[in-house]
Amino acid sequence: MSGWAGPLQLLLAAVDLIGGGRRPQRSATNMTIMKLQLASLVSHLAPVLFVFLSSGSSAPAMSGTPYCVGDGSGLACPCGNSGSPGHGCRNSKFVHGGLLTDTGLASVSADTLVLKGQYISGPAYVASGSSQLGGGNGIVFGDGLLCVGGVQILSKVHTPKPSGVVMFPSAGEVPLSVLGMTTAGSVRHYQILYKDKKLFYCTFRKDNGTNGLSVTWVP
Repeated sequence: MSGWAGPLQLLLAAVDLIGGGRRPQRSATNMTIMKLQLASLVSHLAPVLFVFLSSGSSAPAMSGTPYCVGDGSGLACPCGNSGSPGHGCRNSKFVHGGLLTDTGLASVSADTLVLKGQYISGPAYVASGSSQLGGGNGIVFGDGLLCVGGVQILSKVHTPKPSGVVMFPSAGEVPLSVLGMTTAGSVRHYQILYKDKKLFYCTFRKDNGTNGLSVTWVP
């Protein structure tokens, strides 16, 4: 609140000059003082308003960096079932293909990182790896692409919502850094893998996955 004290005092002074509802004494001296105070007020508030409006109009930055997409820009999906830009390969329910994003902070001491899967068509789990497969393009895996190498399964299987959304960890579950025994400075690669509910949608296997996400963990 102390940072606002100066601007608030200027505003109150300007209001006082205007008259607070009564007709002000519009002398040249009073008008000059009021203009100077309002100009100072604007100069104080402009940076704050800029930050506020900028933060409100843009999406929060992700902790992770996407890679290994099934949108046709890299390794081809096994049945030509490319997803939307930045997504994994298309599945039997969602033409977009699975999408992995994140929210929160990837900090080993204050872990709030949550992985969010969208357009997921069946039971899903998080796989973490120490490397990116296929030079970051992945390798063919069932109906989609496998992005992570040195795979460690980090979660129990979750059933996505009818909208295709699934979150890891969900409320009350162990943080990802604890599950993966993650250390500060390490880079981990994540992917949500899932089982499509439709057999032979693409191949005889029902496996599919989102894009990959590389995360550097801070202390």
